[in-house]
Amino acid sequence: MYTPTGIFSTKHQMRLLLAECATVRSVLGVADAAAALAKIKTYAPMYFPDDGGTILLPPFQYPRILIDSEGVEFDSTTDGNLSDVQSRTMMVAIGIYVPDDETIVDESDQEAWVDDQFGNILMECMAIQGTGESIPGQSHLCLMNPSYGGATPQPDDERDEVQDSQPDRPRWLGMLRFEVR
Repeated sequence: MYTPTGIFSTKHQMRLLLAECATVRSVLGVADAAAALAKIKTYAPMYFPDDGGTILLPPFQYPRILIDSEGVEFDSTTDGNLSDVQSRTMMVAIGIYVPDDETIVDESDQEAWVDDQFGNILMECMAIQGTGESIPGQSHLCLMNPSYGGATPQPDDERDEVQDSQPDRPRWLGMLRFEVR
């Protein structure tokens, strides 16, 4: 895996931080950070069937995490050198399956379970932010002002066997946002 180290490596650093979270690994159904990285992407192409129904590009299957960022504005000095980035906003879209659990009986229970997972991920990210060696010589990102707008169930009519590893389970999609330094 290529490890970016430049001024635009923030999304990759967010991948590394998320892969260290126990709840992320749990909802992705993987045992370790290396396996989690395979399901945490910063870019995932769309796929389109050709006229014969063949998939041209592989889809990004559930469960999954996709990281994006808003544009980055740099401050510069009067002599044209870059001086600082005030902060960057990372958007972390997380698509997960609700487990087969006898205590989850309806959509309200599903939402409560999903919200718990997002809450755990948020708290784990905040606990390990700024620590560790995600990139040699640097620590994990420093996170500020997190937000969560809730998650929504994904409609059954958008499901297919290529994207769904668990087609019989409800799937939900939500987003965490962080300002990072």
